[in-house]
Amino acid sequence: MAATSKGFVDDIAAAADSCVYRLQSGLRLDLSPVARFGRSVEEASIVASTRSPNDLWKRLEDCYPPNLRSLPSLDAVAEIARVEGIAVCGVPRAEIVQKLLAAPDASARRQVLVERSDEIMDDCRVVLDDLGGELVGLCSEAVEAFSDGYTSAAQALAAGVIESVALRLRTQSAKEFTGACLDRVPIGRLRCWLALQPVARALVRWSPESGRPPPRGFSRHATVHAAGQPGVFSTCRSLTAVMLATSVAEQFHGVVAEAVCQS
Repeated sequence: MAATSKGFVDDIAAAADSCVYRLQSGLRLDLSPVARFGRSVEEASIVASTRSPNDLWKRLEDCYPPNLRSLPSLDAVAEIARVEGIAVCGVPRAEIVQKLLAAPDASARRQVLVERSDEIMDDCRVVLDDLGGELVGLCSEAVEAFSDGYTSAAQALAAGVIESVALRLRTQSAKEFTGACLDRVPIGRLRCWLALQPVARALVRWSPESGRPPPRGFSRHATVHAAGQPGVFSTCRSLTAVMLATSVAEQFHGVVAEAVCQS
């Protein structure tokens, strides 16, 4: 894309803010974070290519995961995803996200997840039903295994899905694993960035020989390499793994399918 002057980008962003303000009614979508996202050339191109305020509203709305559109800010939910390894992009539903944000600590958030696990599995089904491909099929099997009470099997299968996605993305999206803070994420990459925030936590290495207790949350490495060790498999770890597998499958199943076809 041709270089765009900062003045032009700022003017476009200001116009976007004005349009969105006039359109706010019914479904509430607080777009204050959009103004923070770098006044980027990408953002300017989104706005400049729209033909009407309604087009603008729809295109900006589509950049937000549906379950997060009612939040006034994404900072807190992104922090939970990054620090605790809990998927927030696509699943769970908005009501459960609000419960997670209201919980006083990580232990209380894990309790929320377990208590609402049936609804979370329904949320995963809704997301996956709109997709296709073998990776998505495996993720759906993990959902059904969890719902049928085979939580360890679900955790192991979800770990495979997460690893498959991570392997395909490591070379082309390395910056998004460690990546920019929220303030610097282009609006068009917001969903991908949010989906990736729990992945680094899930990929932390651990072994019984380390002398340390297993990670509190889901660990792909422990799941694959330390089966049978106390504290590696649990209902909450399984649930977290299935949520994360669903989230990354939704965002990246096409990337994985394309890579498989080229190999």
